[in-house]
Amino acid sequence: RLLLKELQKWLPQSKFDPENFSFEADNESKQNEAEEAKESLKKECEKREEELNAEPFSIPRLIWRTARPFAKPFKRLLSPVEVFEKLEEFSDIIRDMKHNKEYEVTDVIVTFHTEKGQRNALNCLKKGWFDIKFNRTSNSAKEDLFNGKVLQVEEPAEPSAVRYLEVDTTPLQTAIRSSITLAITIGLVALSALIVNITRKGSSSFVAGLVTSLLNMLIPIIIKLLMLIEKHQSEDARQKSLYLKVTVFRWVNTAITVKFVTPFTNTLGDAKEAIIPAISGILLSEIVFVPFIGMLDILGNISKHWFAPRAKTLEQMLLCFKGTLYHIADRYTDVTKVVFLSYYYCSLNPNFLLMGAIALFARYYADRYCLLRVWYAAPNVGGSIAKFSRQYYFSFAIVAGISVSAYDWALFNFDRVCEGQGSFDATNESIQVTAYGPTPDPTSIIVTSTETHRVCTSEGSCCQKVDFKWPPVPSLFQSEEFSWMSNDQETLSHIYGWTSCGVVVIFFFVIFGITAIRWFLSLFVGRYEEEGKDQEVDFASVRGIDGYIPQIFVGFGNVYPIICTDVTNVDLDLIGWNDTFTEYSVEGYKKHNLIYDEPMFGMRPTPKGRVFDSMKCWPLEIVGLDKPGEVIS
Repeated sequence: RLLLKELQKWLPQSKFDPENFSFEADNESKQNEAEEAKESLKKECEKREEELNAEPFSIPRLIWRTARPFAKPFKRLLSPVEVFEKLEEFSDIIRDMKHNKEYEVTDVIVTFHTEKGQRNALNCLKKGWFDIKFNRTSNSAKEDLFNGKVLQVEEPAEPSAVRYLEVDTTPLQTAIRSSITLAITIGLVALSALIVNITRKGSSSFVAGLVTSLLNMLIPIIIKLLMLIEKHQSEDARQKSLYLKVTVFRWVNTAITVKFVTPFTNTLGDAKEAIIPAISGILLSEIVFVPFIGMLDILGNISKHWFAPRAKTLEQMLLCFKGTLYHIADRYTDVTKVVFLSYYYCSLNPNFLLMGAIALFARYYADRYCLLRVWYAAPNVGGSIAKFSRQYYFSFAIVAGISVSAYDWALFNFDRVCEGQGSFDATNESIQVTAYGPTPDPTSIIVTSTETHRVCTSEGSCCQKVDFKWPPVPSLFQSEEFSWMSNDQETLSHIYGWTSCGVVVIFFFVIFGITAIRWFLSLFVGRYEEEGKDQEVDFASVRGIDGYIPQIFVGFGNVYPIICTDVTNVDLDLIGWNDTFTEYSVEGYKKHNLIYDEPMFGMRPTPKGRVFDSMKCWPLEIVGLDKPGEVIS
């Protein structure tokens, strides 16, 4: 369907009708006509591609040719001939779907009239993994079995968050694809670290901060394209996977990379290679640059003011005003990045906490503006992402900040200067030294102290050598030969080091230990925990609530989702949207319903040859719920 619309854009003068065009017919005479139309369309595509290759140079043409190699693996920016070849490929797949395959049910979703009914069902039917996997019926009551089998019953994702094309994806398939995209993400992290390092050495800290913020905006776009490789059963699972990869990139690129590429003796100071100016530049760009670019919505405004007036059809014009797509995981990583950066370097400069708060304040108002006026409505994933972020990422940012601060206090003042082993016989003589800097300044000083100090290089054995020693306490960092801490610093480092040790242990035990225990128990006992109180509001009384209507959200290829089930006997309010240009009825939804797609299936599929999901809706008066709040026993 989408490929035919794409072909119509390439062939605006063609006579073929995307709504009625088909590669296959029901009888021989119509099949010959279909073959002739197919050959005619193929010639038109070849002719159009020859015209495109002969077109004179233009900026839009150059951009299209440059972007094609990168977009082609994701089936985007295809030429007319390539679109036609894809049509033939999908035609064979559809023919196989209609005639040669049988499909087993993968999931059954049940909507209850009352919240109490849903909770009772989940509590009664919860079973352990071993009971489900090996069908151990001895642990289940007879009425809890379905055709002698133990059911795996769990609470589904929100209706708009179910990815109906991928509900049959196995956990192994998801893990393999996620591992591939994670490996590519790590490569992008290394590339970004190299770019930031080169920028910091050749330019100012402010420019390096802008480059870091720019990479934080561009690389996640590449990661989102990589997410097309992955398959997830629900949108919240996909968002969690995206959350992990974007967080790894942004945290490493924004905070950790700066620490590792900065020479140890440049940790403090105001030189362009120092850490404090670099972090100040990053936070300043997060306060001003990033929110401003987000509200500016460059691509969205180009779509509305350039492409929309030049659209050839009403549908193309409406697509230009659909809004900018956003991901809730991306917004959370943007916030956690600022929190992590502020905590990570707060011991070096506590002002970073204030700058981070200002950045979050600016981000809140910028995102609120974009949510109301710029962004396209995203699928409702509930509170799972917020809980996931709070449990793992925000808590880990706090733990990382405490741990790094303990190391910073132990290694202060980052100059590789230790107390000497001998004494110096002061002669009160004047010694001429030169202070090196932008302008060398020879100065004479008089030495009166008898204490000696030694300055080490970064090579070989040296005081304040940056090795991983845990916990960061003075006894592990200092020795009789190398000692640089004052008494107060030793006391504070001792307290800070053991405190950070305790925080890390508690964090991993509480977060990961309890999670592991719950997972282990779920192997033997079913897990379901009720959240909140029963509101005692029945399903039919909630306005604007969506039902589990199988739909395909095709992004920017279509104004409305594509329905994939028969909605003849279904309350249309459960669909969640309506086409304002058609009547509000089953007939009005037919143009958006795949089961009526003549080019693909020729007729509405019968139950025997069904290739789509089926849905059944029972009116309240039929099942005995005439009165609101009445519950069937």
